[in-house]
Amino acid sequence: MKDKTPFDPPLHIEAKGGQEIMTVQQWGRLAPPAGKTHWKDGRSAKESARAWVGRSNGPKPPEEMVLLLRSRPETSKMRFGLVQPEARLKLDDFGGNTRNSDVLAHGYANGGSTLVAIEAKADESFGRPIEKAMTSPNLSKKSRLPDRVRALSRLIFNRELNATLGRLHYQLLHGLAGAVREAGRKDADQVVFVVHEFTAKANSKRLEANQHALDDFIAVLGAGPTENGQLVALKLARVQIPVFAGKCVWAR
Repeated sequence: MKDKTPFDPPLHIEAKGGQEIMTVQQWGRLAPPAGKTHWKDGRSAKESARAWVGRSNGPKPPEEMVLLLRSRPETSKMRFGLVQPEARLKLDDFGGNTRNSDVLAHGYANGGSTLVAIEAKADESFGRPIEKAMTSPNLSKKSRLPDRVRALSRLIFNRELNATLGRLHYQLLHGLAGAVREAGRKDADQVVFVVHEFTAKANSKRLEANQHALDDFIAVLGAGPTENGQLVALKLARVQIPVFAGKCVWAR
């Protein structure tokens, strides 16, 4: 009998300590967001928990996430295995913070073992552009952030940073890079980067700004504008497995 992997069904949601999560309350207690103010109604952390464990009895993948994965033959028929809230993903060998994926889901789809890294957004932005993250006055002289950004740029964009890339949002760069790195560590056959949007209490101008930021990022990677519920294939010269990205929306 082969050893069980994180990709093997059935779906089960676990905190990083291995504790099972079955309710929104357990999610908040066992896998809280880094910022305490993020755990409240209308913010992405709590809405993400509701999406996975608060809509029916027990854990279940959000319907909009299932439909998004069905939008391409490679990711269709996804059977979920391990789902991890607030998963910490190693970006590189530099010191400092790792990448926190709001939700990291494993499973098998038509294209084989599939890693899905989810960035949840409600009233939050994608943060600073890359150039501002690298030149922030708050960076210490010993910070390796500029080195990290340059390395991630080579991985994802296959080129050195320039003015065009500098205007893209750093959160999207390290979100996709973290997903790609994790997929490599786990020998996944394919990887999907998803923005899961919650619109019930979100500001319309913020949602519009986030859409523009995502579309600008996707365009640099050779894909057209993202549409709700539609995955696109990204062109990453330094990544040997298929990479997809897209957005799904819960407009409750």
